[in-house]
Amino acid sequence: MRTATGSNTECGSELEFGLHGANASDIIARAGLLGLPDHAGTVVEHEVNKDQLVELNGRTSDGYLATDVRALNSGMSALVTRLRETVESTGGVIYGGASLLENTANTETSWARTTSLSQTCANGFKSIMSQQVIVGFDDELAAIAFFNATRRVHPVLLAMSASSPFVRENGNVRTVGHSRRPMQYQQLLSRFPEAMRTQPHLETVEHYWSIVQGVSDDVLALLDQNLLDANWEELRRGRPDGAYFPFKRFNDSQMYWPTRLRPGHRSDRSLLSVEIRSPDMPATIERMIAMNNFVFGLAYAGERDGFDCIDGVDGDGTYDQLVPVAKQGLDAIYNNNPVRLHLVRLGRVAQSGLQYRGFIAESEQLGRMLTTILSDGTDADLLRERFNEQSSIDDVRAYLVARLRNGENSNR
Repeated sequence: MRTATGSNTECGSELEFGLHGANASDIIARAGLLGLPDHAGTVVEHEVNKDQLVELNGRTSDGYLATDVRALNSGMSALVTRLRETVESTGGVIYGGASLLENTANTETSWARTTSLSQTCANGFKSIMSQQVIVGFDDELAAIAFFNATRRVHPVLLAMSASSPFVRENGNVRTVGHSRRPMQYQQLLSRFPEAMRTQPHLETVEHYWSIVQGVSDDVLALLDQNLLDANWEELRRGRPDGAYFPFKRFNDSQMYWPTRLRPGHRSDRSLLSVEIRSPDMPATIERMIAMNNFVFGLAYAGERDGFDCIDGVDGDGTYDQLVPVAKQGLDAIYNNNPVRLHLVRLGRVAQSGLQYRGFIAESEQLGRMLTTILSDGTDADLLRERFNEQSSIDDVRAYLVARLRNGENSNR
C-alpha cells in the first residue's frame, strides 16, 4: 500500500461569535465593511441561530484561503478585529467562548440540510459557538492518515479550548463543569444513526463514501417511519441548488463527527481537506491563533515523520471520549495521565512541526499560550474563578466582550 507522503497545501479557520445588541443579518449585510475583494466570497455568514450568531471564515487579507498557518493567523486576526469594529459601530458587541448565554427561544433558525432533518436538533444547536480548523492536503492518503490521527487528539483540543462551564438559568449562570458542549452533542445527536456521530477509522476515500451512503440510507428509513421531527417544508423547499429532499446521499458537511473529511473542499491547490471541530471556541484571539498553530503544527510534524507521531490518547471517535475533560478540565485522566500532560507532549510535537516548516514565531506563540493555559487556566477555569450561581448573564457577557477586545491582558 502506498504510504502517505502529501503536504498541507491550504489553511482555513471558522469562528462562531455571539452577538448582543446587534442582529446577525444586519452585520452580514455590512460585511463589505471588512474590506475584502469580491472574489473572497461569503466571509461572514449565518449560523443555525440566525439572529444572535455569525460565522467568520478566516482567510488572508486579500480574500484567499491561506497557503500556510502564518498567513492564516495574520488574515484571521485582522478579520476578527474588523468584524468586532463593525459590530461595535452598530451599537452592539461581539464575543467568543462560553457557547451562547442569550435566550434562544424565539430566535429565527437558519435551516440547512441537516438541521432540517430534526427541529429538536436545530433548536439545540442555536447555542453552538465553536472553532473549526481546515487543513487542506494534496494527497488523499495523507489526508486520511491525518484524519485518523485526530481521533487521538480531540480531548486535548477541548482541554485547550474549554469555555462553556455555565448554562443559563433565570438570568443567571449555573456551573456544569468546564464544557457543556459534549453532553449537548450526545443528547442532540442521539436520534441520528450512531455512524453519523462516531468518527471512524478510514482506509480510503471510497471507504468514507460507503459510510456516508450507509448513514444516508438509515436516515431515509427514519424519515419514512416518521422517527425524526423533520421540518418537511424546509426539506422540500426549492432552492437554487435544489431542494434538500429527496436525496440519494448526504454531502460531506452532514456527518457530525468530531473531525470531518471534506472531499468537497477540492481546489486548485488541495484534493480534499480535514476539518477539525472543537466543540468550544476560545475567548481571545491569542488562544484562537494557538489552536491554529497546534493543529497545523501537528499536520506539519506528520508530514515530516508520518502521522503516527501524533500519539495522543486512546480514542474511539465518539463524543463520549470528551466527557471526562468536559467535566474535569485539565485534570481529566486519559491513558492513566491527566490531560494536561498529553497537552504538553502533543504541544511539543506541534512546535517541532512548526519549526520544521520554518514557522519559528508560531512555535514560540504556541509555547507561550500553552504555558499560559497550564498556569492561568483555560477560559472555563477563568470564568469559574470569577463567576458563580449568583452572577448575572450580563456580567459574564461583559467579561467575554472584554476578553475578545483586549486579549490576554484582560485576565489581569
